[in-house]
Amino acid sequence: MSREVKSQIYYYARKGWYQHVVSLCDQVMSKKGKDPTLLFWKGLGIGMLHGFYEAKSFFEILKGRRDFLLPVSTLLLHFAKRSESPDEEFIYASESEIMVAEESAKDTTLVLTARVCLLLDASMKSFSFCERILKQCSDLPSTPVEWEAKSIHTWSLVKECNNTREQRSDTRSQLQEVYNYFEAQQDALLLDPDLLILQSEIKLILN
Repeated sequence: MSREVKSQIYYYARKGWYQHVVSLCDQVMSKKGKDPTLLFWKGLGIGMLHGFYEAKSFFEILKGRRDFLLPVSTLLLHFAKRSESPDEEFIYASESEIMVAEESAKDTTLVLTARVCLLLDASMKSFSFCERILKQCSDLPSTPVEWEAKSIHTWSLVKECNNTREQRSDTRSQLQEVYNYFEAQQDALLLDPDLLILQSEIKLILN
């Protein structure tokens, strides 16, 4: 999945435009074939639009993909808890499955789950996943996964500032540090539209 498509999906998801997420995934897959990451985002959109049972049925398509176990289980648990008739057995099994999956998850799985947690307003969990990745590179990203973790970590701070009337000075200070770092890493930012959007959002908060 290209960075441009990723950026567009993330933008639609942040806005809550889940029908757009589903339509974009279908549009790209109709041209390039089924991609597991696009299938995941389509499933997220379906769940947000239609709830637990439709999402659970759709995600059968990713059954057996261990790299998607954690983000899919996290999503389905969220939908199940908000269902009109919660499946308590499913909820209990999912909570146990997630605990095990978190321990052995690879960075690519962690970063996708962190993105999901951010959308679900589970900021603390999103932070912890990102910090597991960023700790390994001393918070100086160089790989695509590390940059993704940096991006999600920073979007959490932006979200906190936008949702709080009185912005905390330590959060603004962290955003200023990130902004300064981004300014020195323009070559990397130019490769990722989502990072450029993020930089603009930080600038709006700081000004």
